[in-house]
Amino acid sequence: MIKPLGNGRHLLPDGSTRFLVNQDTLLKLTSNYGKLHEPIKTTNVQNLRCMTTWCVQKM
Repeated sequence: MIKPLGNGRHLLPDGSTRFLVNQDTLLKLTSNYGKLHEPIKTTNVQNLRCMTTWCVQKM
């Protein structure tokens, strides 16, 4: 249902264009900035889009 547009941008079923990341990317970025303050959480919004909370504690 999601159409890649290139450079991390995607067209979502709700018609919006967004930059998407996955858990592996967030975990790699975490090591650059610090450590996870709490687990990564993702909420699915009626199969139209997902929202993620990513909390990092600086080291």
